[in-house]
Amino acid sequence: MDSAVAAYLLQQAGHEVSGVTLRTWVSEDGKESRCCEIDDARKTAWKLHIPYYALNCISEFQRSVIDPFVRDYLGGITPNPCVFCNREIKWEKLLYAAKVMKADYVATAEAEWKIHREEGPARGKGSDLHAVPSEPGAAGGNGDAAG
Repeated sequence: MDSAVAAYLLQQAGHEVSGVTLRTWVSEDGKESRCCEIDDARKTAWKLHIPYYALNCISEFQRSVIDPFVRDYLGGITPNPCVFCNREIKWEKLLYAAKVMKADYVATAEAEWKIHREEGPARGKGSDLHAVPSEPGAAGGNGDAAG
């Protein structure tokens, strides 16, 4: 919800806005689950008439967030997975997506970072960013990235 409000406010201020969700999890039965609901984000983007993308971070999330969380928890430490995610996944991937889309800014409900296109910190593989139909019920409606 916070990101939806940020997108709306930026759009109302005259900025060109795109939505990006980080796909972070697939359950053992193969059904996708995540902290941020892709279907809700897609519907919001559709209502705002903005492009929407899902960035596949499932393997990185497992390696950089879930595995350390389980290791620490089993070792008697109370981990905070959001710290792992913000440090290892979220900002790198969002900055990468901004670079691919040639965006000048990344805005979340938490922060805003300016991208320097020539020397930006964003990195990643081009195949990581996939367009997702922004209209609810369109192809890929199960939350899978398409494109």
